[in-house]
Amino acid sequence: MIQTEVKESSMPKFELTPQAIEKFWPLTGVQLGSVLQQSGERLTGEVFSREGKYVYKIADPIKTAEAMMRDTAVFDILNEKKFAHIPLLLKTQKGEDFQQIDQKFVYLLEYIEGKNPDPTPETYSKLAKIMAELHDVRDYPYTTDFKTSGIVPDLYKNSENYAFGAEYRSVLDRLPNFDIFPQALIHTDIHPSNSIQKPDGDIVLVDWDDVGVGTRVLDLGVMAGNLFISEDGIYKEENARAFFKTYLNRQELSILEVNHIFDAGLFFACMYIIYGKGPDVRWPRIQSAIENRKNFEKIYRE
Repeated sequence: MIQTEVKESSMPKFELTPQAIEKFWPLTGVQLGSVLQQSGERLTGEVFSREGKYVYKIADPIKTAEAMMRDTAVFDILNEKKFAHIPLLLKTQKGEDFQQIDQKFVYLLEYIEGKNPDPTPETYSKLAKIMAELHDVRDYPYTTDFKTSGIVPDLYKNSENYAFGAEYRSVLDRLPNFDIFPQALIHTDIHPSNSIQKPDGDIVLVDWDDVGVGTRVLDLGVMAGNLFISEDGIYKEENARAFFKTYLNRQELSILEVNHIFDAGLFFACMYIIYGKGPDVRWPRIQSAIENRKNFEKIYRE
């Protein structure tokens, strides 16, 4: 989600301690390890205990208790549905999914041994199978908070800070209203860096923060952005072919969705332009991708 700048002096200091974890979760001899991921105040790190190794997650401050309930419910729901590509949630001593500590929401997950999979055709084919399986899940009780209509206004506002703002806004002007597209259970951020490949080769998805029923083509857009508008500027056609061939062999998309896969990728590229190497580096890559749109679209139209 788009982050609003907060002055450091106004941000309350919070530090998760082993004592807090032992107080609320059924763990003993707790020690905290490395921070695995950080985005603003959202934090993921290692937990070592006599009972085993886990991962703690400190939620984004914008999350409400209701949003946390929806976000953490996914772990039980999908495990009950035999979806094998998601970690197990460790309940608190009182059987709760998460705990509020000093105004912060915290939850614990099993630690998945492994590493981010290499960005190879085999990896993208595996991720396509997982995404297609996720999109087949029925009767999921919650919708996602991730809606483009709530994000695009912030993108327009941010564009006032870009030298290329007018061109950037023209890209936003051409995006469709994704909120009215076909719906499915979506993850909102599937790509190799949000995946752990176990020693046996199976892949588990992490970062389920915005999961819920939402616009299906947005999941494909994340992957399109990852493949066509990458941070390193390198396009590997074999990876794109492996992903879309595998996914489309398992899911039938509407013509509307096929026509706007690339646009969904543009949406994410525009949203994430402030990250990584920043707008001045990412914008030329977006322009280059737009110029090569027809070549990219051949991958999933053939």
